[in-house]
Amino acid sequence: MAAPQSSDSVSSRLVGEVFTSGQQLKYLSMLSDEIGSRLTGSPGARRAEDAMEVEMKRLGLVNYLI
Repeated sequence: MAAPQSSDSVSSRLVGEVFTSGQQLKYLSMLSDEIGSRLTGSPGARRAEDAMEVEMKRLGLVNYLI
């Protein structure tokens, strides 16, 4: 049985995947152009949280906190 991955290794793998697959510009555009400004607790912040939750589910990620 394989040992569980540490959160650091999972985070590193996720960040690496975002940059190697070219998704960083997609996420930047989504958060900047489509959702816009998002002060803490604002409707824009909630839209950003919802959008990223959908994306994390689409990617098959589990055990994430928003």
